[in-house]
Amino acid sequence: MRTCNHIFKTVPQFGDFLEGNVISCNAPMLVRIHTAVHNAQGMRGLLEELKLLLPNAQFIGCSSPAVIFNGTRRTDVCMISITAFSADEQCDVDSVSLSCFEEADGNAEKQPVSGEELAMQVISALNLRGRKGQLLVFLPQKYYQACKFAETIDRCCPDLRIIGGVANDQQLEYSEQGEISETDSDFTLSREFCGSGYLSAAVISSPRMHCYESYALGMEKISSYRKIDGCERNLIYSVNGSTPTQLLARYGGGSIRKENLDTIRIFPIIRKKLECCAWPMAFGGGDNQRDAVMVMDEIEQGEEVALGFISPSLVVDEVNRMYRGMHTQPCETIFAYSCTLRAAILQNCSEWEMSPLISTTASGAFLGGEFFYDGAHNRFGNCTFVVSALATTEQTQRLDTSNLSITHTLFHDNEHLIEFLTMTAVDEDGQDTHFRQEMKSRLYDTHKQRLGRFSKLFYDMQVHKVNKLCLIFPRNCSQMIAYAGYRAYDRLTWKVLERMQEFLKDYRCWYYLSDQGELMVSANDDVTAPQFEKLMHRLWEHLTQAEYYRIMPVFDFSLAMECPNLLRSVKIAQSELHHRSDLHFLVYDKSLGMESKNHHDMHMMQVIHDAIANSGVIPHYQGIHNNAEGRITMYESLMRIRDKNGRIYMPGEFLSVSKDYGLYGQLSYQMIAKVMNYIEERNKQVTMNLTMHDIIDPRMTELIYTNMQNSRHPENFVFEVVEDENITDYEAMKAFAARIHSYGGKIALDDFGSGFSNLINVIRLDLDYLKVDGGIIRRICEDSDSRQLLEMVSMWCKKNRKKVIAEFVENNAIQGILCNCKVDFSQGFLFAHPDSMIEN
Repeated sequence: MRTCNHIFKTVPQFGDFLEGNVISCNAPMLVRIHTAVHNAQGMRGLLEELKLLLPNAQFIGCSSPAVIFNGTRRTDVCMISITAFSADEQCDVDSVSLSCFEEADGNAEKQPVSGEELAMQVISALNLRGRKGQLLVFLPQKYYQACKFAETIDRCCPDLRIIGGVANDQQLEYSEQGEISETDSDFTLSREFCGSGYLSAAVISSPRMHCYESYALGMEKISSYRKIDGCERNLIYSVNGSTPTQLLARYGGGSIRKENLDTIRIFPIIRKKLECCAWPMAFGGGDNQRDAVMVMDEIEQGEEVALGFISPSLVVDEVNRMYRGMHTQPCETIFAYSCTLRAAILQNCSEWEMSPLISTTASGAFLGGEFFYDGAHNRFGNCTFVVSALATTEQTQRLDTSNLSITHTLFHDNEHLIEFLTMTAVDEDGQDTHFRQEMKSRLYDTHKQRLGRFSKLFYDMQVHKVNKLCLIFPRNCSQMIAYAGYRAYDRLTWKVLERMQEFLKDYRCWYYLSDQGELMVSANDDVTAPQFEKLMHRLWEHLTQAEYYRIMPVFDFSLAMECPNLLRSVKIAQSELHHRSDLHFLVYDKSLGMESKNHHDMHMMQVIHDAIANSGVIPHYQGIHNNAEGRITMYESLMRIRDKNGRIYMPGEFLSVSKDYGLYGQLSYQMIAKVMNYIEERNKQVTMNLTMHDIIDPRMTELIYTNMQNSRHPENFVFEVVEDENITDYEAMKAFAARIHSYGGKIALDDFGSGFSNLINVIRLDLDYLKVDGGIIRRICEDSDSRQLLEMVSMWCKKNRKKVIAEFVENNAIQGILCNCKVDFSQGFLFAHPDSMIEN
């Protein structure tokens, strides 16, 4: 299965998106729609158009203030996500809409269908018993029986994982009884229905389905359990004789101010019987009902509850756990859902925890309550971030977890919470209460002795005026873990820390540890900049020369001193070290131009993401001159990308960035799909560049093989593999070449001569064309060695019935030598410049 995401603007643009991603309109598929720009009436009109365009699709979705699009949060957009299936996956997709409310006897007001009954209706309508896979469910905001619903599905269908939650709108409207009022912008949708008050559900099932679902909450209990002694339906009025806000104020030592009502949701209610679920203090009704806490379940008198705390520090631990588990699981499609409260209260944290999904097709929305799987059961709660990875094969997606080590942005969430604690929990004499001191400790410290988190660094910058920083990280971290395991690496980290602290014991320094094992040392004006640099260099020598049991770390030290943005500068220096094999110690210097490269990479990341999302890969074609026939008979396809303003970018601007950040595969997929469609209509021979990653990517090879099988002229397709592209799996390369030849296609080796480490294996490949590296061709007029190499390659190709293509042919002098050497084809500006069209 594969998922493609689209930011919807018009139906014709959506049709272009389907064509660009080679999605058949008549194929069975699941279409998820999450919108922050439509009301129910507008969505009904759009849904009718989409049903005509996609007659065999199942639809599901809901309103939301923000969507998750390719791992990023987007507001004020409508996202359409398509999950398509191949015939051999044996996947079934079904959807249904059901009313969540029913008429009550003698009462004009509709009452909620019980969670158990609603679940049984879904089980019956979708025939869920015995099915294995993913169940997506979206509920209206007014419905508060979600917990019972999840429990019933879990009991009756143990092989189904639920994901989804409560359709959300930016502005909740409450009645005088504390109930949520229905609005036209709060709706769910399916193929059958779009509107308020309905459940929408869809199931993806297959006997081969892998479904890994995990979540992050980050909640810990900060009070003892107390009994509820005042409640009605889903409202809590009194806990142990106190209103919920009085309970919080008692722990804070102060009072709860009206302007802090939004912020106190970071201190949710925890129910003893469901400790993994958070229930934020969402207050309904008028001012007289403000102390009634509303939860998404029926509350029982005498039930025990406590206060919880959503801690950014604990979120860090849970998010890392979640992604570590995901790394080991098959993954073709990723669904992601998060809570609107999470984004509102922990804005930086919400963005940070989604960062590993940026190079994937992960999609979803922000909801008003979420279904999740806690490792044993399907649950429902609030403030959760939920990710589900689906697959019917062993294929995986690359998760870039490098940003998880950069937790300093979470400091701003901590500041927000500390500000709240300052306003609500200060004694009359202005001193910190015990509660506030404890909360500050929870926010800033790790559980490790004498170490702070990155967020603690910002605290030290303010309090201790820290202005010098050194980041220490083993360059061979991954290799050491692969060789000795995580426990050995963890012991190494603490051994290094002990040596470091012993060495620096006579200096006033502060220490920090990230969740990725990066150690940091900071200092203030008690140590001068020259002293700090010299001290860190001595520390580097001290750690490098030490002996470590079984494994030997190779340390990189990056420094920043007296910079406006200390952490950003030290990370820029670390990034530069990452690309330099000859350096292990580097001090940030603005004059070195590291910032401009960083800025370029970040800008290109945005351009690349926009190109992927909006089908912005633009193939160009350069003619290749047939020297025997004296005319152009072949073309090379060359990738360009276009940004949202229409600017075209050349490969030199985006290629290395796309490969560094794992985005090239998505660009390449669009490129190959567009070229093969374009050339099929024109009956021209074309060469297409592939990396080794493309050749071992099942999604890419499925695209190529399908097009080759259906092509009227498969002989027109020539696939180029770059010789210096780290070809290590020659068996996979041989299998690919054999498959292409079986369809009638051709294989070429690009940039031949740029590297010779694998020359023997390269020669053994079943090739049809060798493209000689342009660096050799440009020198053949004045360099006899280059000319002799070309002659040797040409003779070998003639003897072995292979064709030679020379690149970068820029003048007649070069072309004359090529003809004398009997080179078959010439490519370069002498004959043609790249163009977006091929003349018939």
